[in-house]
Amino acid sequence: MKGQNNPTFLISWRSQRDLARSLGWKCTLMIWGGPVISLLSLYALLTITHLI
Repeated sequence: MKGQNNPTFLISWRSQRDLARSLGWKCTLMIWGGPVISLLSLYALLTITHLI
């Protein structure tokens, strides 16, 4: 809904607390998941090219 002090109009079926919780775990997953996937990909690449 649109607030009096904030002109942003959002449509959501979730409460603000649920939305913040959802964004919190997604941020954590992306912050830690990106480096993990990068390291696994590097390991796979080095294994395929027989450099390890």
